[in-house]
Amino acid sequence: MKIDPNNLLDHNVLQRQANLIVDLNHQRNKGVEQTVAAWKDHQERNALKSYSGVHTEGDAYDDLVNFGPSVIGNLMVDYHGQQDGWHHELLHDIVHGEKSGNTTHFKEHSFNSWKEWFENGEHEDAPKGV
Repeated sequence: MKIDPNNLLDHNVLQRQANLIVDLNHQRNKGVEQTVAAWKDHQERNALKSYSGVHTEGDAYDDLVNFGPSVIGNLMVDYHGQQDGWHHELLHDIVHGEKSGNTTHFKEHSFNSWKEWFENGEHEDAPKGV
């Protein structure tokens, strides 16, 4: 829809809506950032446990899964900086609705698979079991 540039009322209404969208996106990104930090903190507190599943448990992990696919971009940026973490399981859970079920993890291969998919793949081609 095109508005008359001389119609200040319509312009102001649309500008206000655009500003609200930008503000909501900023708030969401801050929420994701805080939740990722809480998840990392949970992982650090549990780093010495022998059960690796502890890294894919907890409120912060569940919150990130519940954000859904909209956080994949944020997670991939974080994953790039921490390739030895558990992002592959979180992404698997978000995209496929379940953890991979793997008991052995090849972190470099997992990162490269998710990176390739994120940069070039379609949603249905997401790594499974990686």
